[in-house]
Amino acid sequence: MGGGQAQIGLLLATVTRTSRSAQGIGLMLFFALWLISGTGPPRAVLPAGLRDVGGVLPLTHLVTAVQNSWFGFGWASTDPAVLAAYAVAAGVPALWLFRRA
Repeated sequence: MGGGQAQIGLLLATVTRTSRSAQGIGLMLFFALWLISGTGPPRAVLPAGLRDVGGVLPLTHLVTAVQNSWFGFGWASTDPAVLAAYAVAAGVPALWLFRRA
């Protein structure tokens, strides 16, 4: 996982009671993220509502950043900054909750 998803997983681990529930919820979240972020079907074939929701997900920004660099557009977009913001936004509460436990 990259760009915030690992931190989301850590945050999920801190708020669930068992590892089994964290695994089940995390898997459901992963497949939802995967399907509407452009890693499964292309975002162009999704309905407009799902494209809008997918546009704010961290995996969408990771896919866009990797595709831009792969196709020679470089890292000029805002996607790396958005990924860093997701990592901080989910990582800080996860660290705080882990220290309390």
